[in-house]
Amino acid sequence: MKEAARLVKERHPDLIVDGEMQADTAVNPDIVDRIFPFCDIQGRREYPDLPNLDAGNIAYKLVQQLGGGEVLGPFLMGVRKPANVLQRTCTVDDIINTIVITALEAQAYKE
Repeated sequence: MKEAARLVKERHPDLIVDGEMQADTAVNPDIVDRIFPFCDIQGRREYPDLPNLDAGNIAYKLVQQLGGGEVLGPFLMGVRKPANVLQRTCTVDDIINTIVITALEAQAYKE
């Protein structure tokens, strides 16, 4: 994560990114302000960067189930044509959101 943050800062200096941090720090601005004032990201964060797929899966499932958050995805990347998958526990809204995003991807491929 440290190397990924360095690369992003190098290639896109206009983006505000930070390196590794624990989940509570990533989502609670009070912790950052109080304990980590040296972090580039201060205040409210839209989403934390997670170190791997397992951590991402755990985090988004907890947010979805415990926090009532709306979750989009997962979305496939690196395939030749727009394609996405649905979770076995998806709702009608999840299906509609995935269809819309896949259609937008298809339009982008045409351009």
